[in-house]
Amino acid sequence: MKDKHLFVKNVSEISSRHGGHVFKIELIDLDTTEQYHTYADPNNFNYKHWEPIIKHQDNGFIITNCKLKKDDQVDADSKVEYVMELTGKQAIERISQHIDEQRVKYNMPKLQMDLFDFGG
Repeated sequence: MKDKHLFVKNVSEISSRHGGHVFKIELIDLDTTEQYHTYADPNNFNYKHWEPIIKHQDNGFIITNCKLKKDDQVDADSKVEYVMELTGKQAIERISQHIDEQRVKYNMPKLQMDLFDFGG
């Protein structure tokens, strides 16, 4: 998982079961289109790893160096490395192009559009 390139699909503020709020960050593996998520709590030390994504959530981020905590949850303690930051339309076009290239390369079916439902 450490070498995978993940695209930040969506960031949403949700209530924490411990009180207060946390940010749920949804991610897509750019090679397999598998979907993951993590939770960033502003009160935890690891928040700093995710803060640029949260503060600039209108931009598209491609990140790497994530550890898997369980099935589809990325460990929030991962020291995220930022590969690329894209803005608006540029992000959608770049990610769509990459996924189309992977689809052709691995003879995968065309993606469903719900992968790009950014929750807005």
